[in-house]
Parts: sequence; C-alpha cells; structure tokens
Amino acid sequence: MLLLPPKEVKDMVRSSSIALLALGAGLLLAGPAAAQPAMDFIIEPGKRAGPVTRGMTEARLRTLLPKGQMKRVLRSVGEGNYDCVTEIFSGTGNAAFINWGTITKTYEEETPKTRRDCQNQPSASKPQGITLERELDQPDKGSAWRTKNGIRLGMTVRELEAVMGEPFDFSVCACDYGGVILNTGGERKALSGIALMIDFPDDTEVTLKIFIRIDEDFALKSSDVPEAAAKNFVVRQLIVSLTD
Repeated sequence: MLLLPPKEVKDMVRSSSIALLALGAGLLLAGPAAAQPAMDFIIEPGKRAGPVTRGMTEARLRTLLPKGQMKRVLRSVGEGNYDCVTEIFSGTGNAAFINWGTITKTYEEETPKTRRDCQNQPSASKPQGITLERELDQPDKGSAWRTKNGIRLGMTVRELEAVMGEPFDFSVCACDYGGVILNTGGERKALSGIALMIDFPDDTEVTLKIFIRIDEDFALKSSDVPEAAAKNFVVRQLIVSLTD
C-alpha cells in the first residue's frame, strides 16, 4: 500500500522546493552584479578619471580603493610652491594626484609641519582635477590610465600626432613649463579637458636648434623631431579637468 504524506508535510516540501528554486535563481541573477567590478582607468574629461567622478568625496573614494593606496601629500607645482593633494594608487604605476575644491591652501615649503597641516585638513570634496605623471626614474613602469581616444602616459609624439590628426607645437624650454603643448585652443578637440607635458632629451636645444623658435617659448613642431629620436619624446604628464 502506498502511504501518502499528510497534507502538512506535502505543503512544507512544496514550500521548501519553491524557496530553494527562488534562492538558486536569485544567486544566478545576482552573482555577476554583486561581484566587485574591476577597477578601470578610463579618463573622460569633465566627468571622471577611473573611480574619481565629479561628485566624489575623499571619504567615499577611500572605500573604493585597496587599503594603503590613498594618502594626503604635498605636491610640488613649480616655483617653490606645494599643493595639498590626495595621492591614489600610491606605490604603483597608476599613482595619481587629486586636487580638491575644498582644499585650496598652498605652501611655500615642504616640512614636517606643513605635511601635518595638509594631513589635518578636513575631509575633502569637489575634485577639480587629477594629475598623472610618468616616473622618470622608472620609465618602463607602465600606467593603465588612458582617455577614450587613446591618450596615455609614455606615448611618443608620433603616436600623439596620430590621435590628434596633425603635428603640434610644444616647448623645449629648460624651465618649469618645458614640454607643455602650445596653442591648445578649441580646435584641438582631442585635448579638450586635458593638458599634456612632453618629456624630451636634455640636449634637444642643441641637436634640434635649427627647428626651435626661441621667440615663441622655445617652440618645436613635433613633425621636426627625427624619426629615430621620436621614441625619446614621450608624454610624461597628463592633467585631467573634472570641472566644466
């Protein structure tokens, strides 16, 4: 004789089966979405640079980064001045520096006292821009940061010409603004919202003297850089604006 389970037991089994099916379906649907997204380093000027968005706060950013890869530092901005900024991805090839709208204090020297003052500034907000720099002492240390059209640290002037669609002028002055790209008006859409600095050999003023326009901020046209030397003229700094 076949013994049928009481109604209460059948209802319990049925309810448990439905619950397990729902749980399984939920795990299948939620699994990929719940996974921590891989950190990206895409730059969209005026909007974001990787995890740093226009509406980001320093406190929120800290929760998104690996432990130990975010800290306050003083960063030299030339002419003996230092800004209080936040360094992210510290100690990696993707290190970057964030300027905040709520921290505007500038220091004339870097000392234990000024470093403490910087670190004691209130938690920051309103990111204004992010600066990326190629490590000159480790030129082969790669950086994953790049704009959607492919501008990145370490790219040569030939590669940059290809992105911009034409040659460009940059300064080879042995001064703080040496390497800056000149005449970056609205017609250069590839550089909208970003500023670049080009690294160049120390002897450029001598070896390419006939091409340098001293009266125009030591301007040199990228197309005048010999093909054999172009690999030594690379993007060393990229500054991204996160404002309009």
